[in-house]
Amino acid sequence: MRPGEAVLVANAGSSSLKFEAFAAGYREMELTATLSGVPLYLKRGYRTQKKVEMILPGGIAFPGLMMRKDLGEVQESLGPSLARA
Repeated sequence: MRPGEAVLVANAGSSSLKFEAFAAGYREMELTATLSGVPLYLKRGYRTQKKVEMILPGGIAFPGLMMRKDLGEVQESLGPSLARA
């Protein structure tokens, strides 16, 4: 995370979350997926970015993937006049 960015923790597939993030000025959503969750997020329009390792309590390393989704679909669904707001 870079300075000035916020983190949203929620169901990344939630339609309302996409609209809320777009309304707040975000144009992309990013998450760290477990390997078992990757197929679900790919179906929801996320793209894989890079392999990551999550460190769990006790120092256990757990593999995952950083994934990102463009919120352009939200802008398209709002139409030109609302998307500029």
